Amino acid sequence: MPNDNLTWSLVIATYKREHILPRCVRLAAKQTRPPSEIIVVDASPTWQETKAVISAAFDENFPKVRLKYVQATVASSTAQRNQGIVLAKSDIVFLFDDDSLMFPNCAEQIMRVYEADREFQVMGVAAILAPSPPDEAATPTPIVGPLNARDSRWRNGLRKIFSTQSTYFLPYDGEPRSISIPDSVRHLRVGAINYMTGSCMTFRRSVLDTEKFCEILKRYAAGEDQDLSYRVSRHGALLLAIDAPLCHLEASGGRLTAFQVTALAALNPAVMQRMYGADPDALNKQWRRILLKRFVMNLAKDVIERRVTLPRARGVGFAILRLVEIQRRSMSELMTWYPKFQEEILAP
Repeated sequence: MPNDNLTWSLVIATYKREHILPRCVRLAAKQTRPPSEIIVVDASPTWQETKAVISAAFDENFPKVRLKYVQATVASSTAQRNQGIVLAKSDIVFLFDDDSLMFPNCAEQIMRVYEADREFQVMGVAAILAPSPPDEAATPTPIVGPLNARDSRWRNGLRKIFSTQSTYFLPYDGEPRSISIPDSVRHLRVGAINYMTGSCMTFRRSVLDTEKFCEILKRYAAGEDQDLSYRVSRHGALLLAIDAPLCHLEASGGRLTAFQVTALAALNPAVMQRMYGADPDALNKQWRRILLKRFVMNLAKDVIERRVTLPRARGVGFAILRLVEIQRRSMSELMTWYPKFQEEILAP
């Protein structure tokens, strides 16, 4: 397959984000290199109303871009993203959050990387995060790296003391993968990365035929993006396009408590390590040590922020006590049990 003139699709999984979704879609359609299609998979109860509003403005202003706006079959970001991937027909699939706002040249710069990769060694390219939206900043100032780092000084200090800065994802193969930038793209401003976040990731369509989002994760699917991108990295390089900015607003839906978020952020990686890790027992032991440090860090955060119920510390402690149960279950048992267990955590 020739690598020139590749097409790209944008897949957006959304839920009750009517206030920001139209802006996200509009900025994607206005790219200097427009998408072939934008696919929205909406799990909102009022999805048809939002579809009508977006479609009316879209058809009039962007007649050359196809809009596929569908109801989610399953209300879960992992399932919604997989549903959108199946619908996507382009060579490259952009999987951005519904509050990811693309600067005008974001897609053009990402597609330059894929088209320069003549030997198909690059499987994924991440956009780079800018602190301000494109319609509020004349010149983006990128945040170096695919992760947004807006923590306070004391929080970074705690992470340094407890060595948890880089322990939100454990490489399934033991050590971080050694990544080299293919010669064909070295003339571009790119960097090698081990994984991407869901606000700014893109992949070759071909690799998504093999690797999908882990649908055992429901609702708050913490770690879904790092999991998929790491598994994709087993097939080829992941790169950061330094000249492809977008702003991730991180709009809060206010749907989960601090306890629920913290517990699932600790439990989900443990489950995925069990499913995809080369040595699940070793990863489990390492993850336990990390969570013990994270417990102390979150306890300090709760105290400093005067959260009397200590929700974050309780969330991590809750997860630590469940690690044995995750590890002892067979794979078939885990696939059935964990989605139900998540629902118990998320119950009011």
